[in-house]
Order: sequence, then structure tokens, then C-alpha cells
Amino acid sequence: MEKIDWGYSDNALIARIEFFDIENNKFNIFVEDENKEYEYEKIFNRMFGNTAIIKNNIYGMGGKKNMEKLFEKYGEYYKSVPLIYLVDGDFDVILEKRMIQNEHYIYLERYNIESYFFDKNEIINYVSGKLQQCNYEVEQKLEYEKWENDTYNKLYDLFLLYTISKDLVPEAKIITNSAYKFLNKDTGYFDEGKINKYREDLSRKINNLNEHIPEYEKRFISKLNNDKKRLICGKYIFDGLFCYLQKKGIRHMNKNDFRYFLVTNFDIHKLEYVKERIELICNKKIS
Repeated sequence: MEKIDWGYSDNALIARIEFFDIENNKFNIFVEDENKEYEYEKIFNRMFGNTAIIKNNIYGMGGKKNMEKLFEKYGEYYKSVPLIYLVDGDFDVILEKRMIQNEHYIYLERYNIESYFFDKNEIINYVSGKLQQCNYEVEQKLEYEKWENDTYNKLYDLFLLYTISKDLVPEAKIITNSAYKFLNKDTGYFDEGKINKYREDLSRKINNLNEHIPEYEKRFISKLNNDKKRLICGKYIFDGLFCYLQKKGIRHMNKNDFRYFLVTNFDIHKLEYVKERIELICNKKIS
């Protein structure tokens, strides 16, 4: 069968719901990330205990706008089959953006799916296999907690600035895959000087920038429960960690393989609330 290239057409992405035979699935899941369906397959298989319910029923829609269009068009069910929409948290909560209030439309409690990938023990296990050393040796060599604390503290400052920029200068595009712009590639740590440079650049676009910061810090505390892992894009953490491990002497690392390891080993219980929502929907009878 000839492979269909959906290209970058939003309409073509949305039309997949009618092209594919999805009515025979127990439920169907739509996610923002296009071409990452295989990762979500692994995540949901782990979530539901590797049962057969996750099979050809995950669709990457290429962004939140497409997800919103899809929900507007199809809603909760397609031919009596539940439709689940899993979307990134992004800046929506802290900016009090108008969000879709529906049990089928699930917002991640963190910035994106990558924000869940990182656990100290899993990282140590990965490095242990690479270095062929025991975990206690790796833990001493890696100093992961030191790197982690430093990273989240610095990226908190950056993402609070991103939040202010998105709110007050919405025309200024924020590129969430530009972690290397702020990394010290010699150490694998994020560079405070580069973050301060961004602050200076932003202050030329926003008058009295420093006076706005306390207001957004209060929002962070009240809306995100003072949890930095909810504010920060996981792609930044991933790029920073990959660079850091290389600088700590972990050679012959492949970025895709490392990401796949994280996908298949992070603590899946952190997404228990997603599983519970899906089970609730599937057990609900259509009136």
C-alpha cells in the first residue's frame, strides 16, 4: 500500500480521524507531538500494564491549535468510541489562559511530556550500563543532584522570563527547543550570564521588567504550587542532561537512544492521574 504523506496541512492532520478505521478501538488518544506516536505507545503501554488496548490508536496532531480544532469538530466520541485529548501544560495555567473544561481534554500538569522523564535512579542506571560501574560509583562520579538543583534554579529564572514575555509581548516568539543557546557546552551546566543577557534583551521590550517579576512569582506559587518541574520545558532538561553526561565522560551516547531509554524507564506513576481519567471515561456509559 502506498504510504500517505500528510505533509504539514492542518486539515489533513485533522482528517485522519475519518480516514483511519478508529471506531474499532476501545478509545483513541490524540497528542500534540507529531511523529512521536511510538513514544506515546510505549508510555501508555507502561501505564496500562502492556495490555492490548494501545494499538494503532494514538495520533499526533502537530500542535495545540490542531487539538482544539479537533475537539471542536468531534468532541468526546466518534461513533461511540471515546476520544482522549492529551495536551501540554505549557504556560496555560500560570497565564490563566482560557482552557477547555472537559474530562476528555486532559492537560498535563507539567509543561510537556518530557518534563516527566527525569529520575535520579534511572539516570544512574543508564550511566552504570555505559561505564560498566556499580551504582554507588556512578552516583559519586555523576553528582546528579548538584546538576539537577542548579539546572532547575537557573531554568526557573529563564522560564519565568518566558512567561512574562508570552503574556506582555505575545508577538515575541519563544522557541522552546533552544536550550543550547543558554548552555555552557564545556560543563553541561546552564549559563547564568546567558540567561541574564536574555533578561537584558527582554527589558528593552518591556518597560520596568523587574517590577513585573514579583507578580509572576506569586502566580507561580499559587497556580503551580511552587513546583519548578511544572514550569520548565522538559526539552531543555533533556538537552542539558545529554550535554552534561557527555562532559562527565559518558562517551558513545546516541541522543535518540538516550531519549528512548528515558521514555521506557521514567517513573510512570507520575502520570497516574492521566490513567485514572482515561479509565473513568472508558467505564462511563454514553447516555
